[in-house]
Amino acid sequence: MFKNYLKVVARHRSLYIFITFFYLAMGISRYAQLLLFQKHNNLINYSLSYSSMAIAGAFAFLIANNLTGWTLQKIVARTIPLYALGMFLRLYTSSPMIAIISGAISGIGASITLLVIRTWLYSLSDQYPSDKDFLISARYTIVQVCSLVSTVLAGVLITLLSNSDQGYIINIVGSSLVMLLISRIDFPGNERIQEQKKGFIYLPNNKQLGILLYLSVLILGITSSLVEPIIAAILRDIGFKVATTTLLTSTFGLITILGSFFYQLPWITKVANKSFIINQTLLLLGIIGYLSVFTTKTGAILVFALSSFTIAGFFILKEIMEYDMFPKNETMIYIGLVQSAFLVGDAVGSPIGTSIYTKYGLNILFILYAVAIVISTIAYSVLYRYMKNKTQ
Repeated sequence: MFKNYLKVVARHRSLYIFITFFYLAMGISRYAQLLLFQKHNNLINYSLSYSSMAIAGAFAFLIANNLTGWTLQKIVARTIPLYALGMFLRLYTSSPMIAIISGAISGIGASITLLVIRTWLYSLSDQYPSDKDFLISARYTIVQVCSLVSTVLAGVLITLLSNSDQGYIINIVGSSLVMLLISRIDFPGNERIQEQKKGFIYLPNNKQLGILLYLSVLILGITSSLVEPIIAAILRDIGFKVATTTLLTSTFGLITILGSFFYQLPWITKVANKSFIINQTLLLLGIIGYLSVFTTKTGAILVFALSSFTIAGFFILKEIMEYDMFPKNETMIYIGLVQSAFLVGDAVGSPIGTSIYTKYGLNILFILYAVAIVISTIAYSVLYRYMKNKTQ
């Protein structure tokens, strides 16, 4: 099986080179940006930039949907430099206006590039059906590995040059230059965005279905961000020291990477919808177990570890399901729609989870999390079966 994976990687090496360096540069820059803003006591400006990026990214699909007839290569040649410019502008930490502008520019550039990556993956999956599951699932594994590696690389350089801003500048400028370099990578073939009807495109032909999909993925986004962003804060609140919290969160990251390898196994990806339901049910049972009999520090750690493992399955299986359910003649529109919905849900879920935890505590947060898992899993699975039957 490992040899088969190596053959797939070799066959699509341009794709894997592109996404590896894309996520590495993104991770290094993001980590350095946060610490640079913190060093200059401008975290408020960082939050403005982050929010601006999320909002712009959520609606970037409106631009992408109207690039009909453009090749993926042509799109990337314009969006990657846009993203690199936004990254570079974050060297200026003191201006709220520059922070907002840099976030908006980065959000548009990064989000459209992510749409291109998924369109490229789907195109290759159509050309090489036997490679489909690995092509789609490997992206999430690369994201997790690059996130871990980029944090280490950026942190080491900042530590070595801690007496000045040089470490931050090298990380951010270097990441921007890497982005510019990968924009020159050749895309195989001449894949184009499908020609659509004239006029401004924001929903697929079946608008009711598009709205239902948007709402379903919005709920998924809210669910996925209720707990995960504040795990470190929860660990500190229940009594763990900073060093122990850091060790635990790093361990959870490694568990997610292991989970991403597990969820690439063919016997799991071949039945993606069933595997998705089982994956979410396992997490639900873990939460119920904690609430029923194991409300201790150890119980919380076990729930977070299980969540870190199943989140890999959540993202991998979700993307495989989306490949099967999207109409081929409107792929870009549907990818943009779900990306926007998930970004909005992610932005909404985090403050909801934080507010519930702050006011009512961990047990109430976990009850809300369990209810959200049930609703989102049922809604998405039912919609998947309906859409898959319509596309066959």
